[in-house]
Amino acid sequence: MIRRGGGRAVAGAAALTAAAAVACLALSGPVSAASPDEVQRISLESGGIQRRAMVALSPVPRAADAPPPPALVVFHDRLSTPGRMRALDGFDRIGALRQAGWTLVHPQGFKREWNAGRRLVDGREALIADDVTFLRDLVALLAAEGAADPARIFLAGFGEGGTFLFRALCEAPGLAAGAAVVMAGWPPSLTCGAGRPTPLVIFNGGLDPAHPWAGGQRPPRWRAGLGTTASVPRTLSSAAALNRCGAPRTVPRRTGQPDPGATPPAVRREWQGCDAPLVHYGLPEAGHRWPGAADQGRNGDGLGPAAPAPDASAMIAEMFLWLAGRPRP
Repeated sequence: MIRRGGGRAVAGAAALTAAAAVACLALSGPVSAASPDEVQRISLESGGIQRRAMVALSPVPRAADAPPPPALVVFHDRLSTPGRMRALDGFDRIGALRQAGWTLVHPQGFKREWNAGRRLVDGREALIADDVTFLRDLVALLAAEGAADPARIFLAGFGEGGTFLFRALCEAPGLAAGAAVVMAGWPPSLTCGAGRPTPLVIFNGGLDPAHPWAGGQRPPRWRAGLGTTASVPRTLSSAAALNRCGAPRTVPRRTGQPDPGATPPAVRREWQGCDAPLVHYGLPEAGHRWPGAADQGRNGDGLGPAAPAPDASAMIAEMFLWLAGRPRP
């Protein structure tokens, strides 16, 4: 049963089938010339839990017979919200994405958390939500409505949202056409046997208290800190195994080009011989921040130093736009 009003569309349990999903959201047909700030808040049942997301369609009109647009799905950090994440990442303000007609999606974590696979002492998962199934259901719903091309789904995640993203790449192989992980580590208990190589860019801060470079126990004083996290070297080795890469190399600064990183400069590494590209940016002086975000938090919030540069959102968008423009499989 569907209720509409105030720009809100609600999908019930039946919406999880492709046939019923077509009637669930007011997303199909030509995109209306709405402002980038107008979003639809949708709800669907997944795994027996009512789940929610914010969906923003491009303000650029689209012909009725045009192919479905690419979609960028962004996962917020633990204890955050889709609205906060949307304000932080600023993807809706990147003109190239909006002019290209992309759909921007910000899902809500169940109880503002993502199930990245943390386990209790007895081996049970710490969280009950099946977020991989939720992601599949959300993509299926958007695809059925013509709001997303299922062959061009791109994922980005911050903090715990990024840690969950690694799990999604392993347990939903082939769903993502590209992925970006910001200030997060590989889930310590994750074994990635079924994952497929996926173009991937990763950002890590050298002074990130939530995901320490060396890994291990997160500081208990950090209000959102739980359990352990994998080190950056282990995270990168796992990502390299996922993408079947050879050895990494540090990319030298080009003569005459402006410094692209923070102060001190970001260290960019890319891997050779991969089945899918893998690039890492190490920001030595950055804390648990979205690089380049206008809001860098405040001193004393326990999240470490600001990361005023590089502009992670612009770099992610550039990579995803290039990937989306390649010939479709």
